[in-house]
Amino acid sequence: MRLIRKYHITHIFLSQRMIDKSWFAIESNSRFDYEYGNNMYDADLEKFETSDCFTKLYDSGNVWIYQVNYSCGRGE
Repeated sequence: MRLIRKYHITHIFLSQRMIDKSWFAIESNSRFDYEYGNNMYDADLEKFETSDCFTKLYDSGNVWIYQVNYSCGRGE
């Protein structure tokens, strides 16, 4: 959520192809260190379904679009 707020992101687009091809950066703890996923299945993608920070707008089974909820808890 820190990066989402920093760049004022309003929507998240996620596709099965992105997951399969690892087209996703997994943020590490250090400020500018990103681990570009060689295994996206280890990424915490479940947060889009379980967190109150995201609302699913679209689901085709292979493509998902989520709206960011800025009123969610700051601890996420």
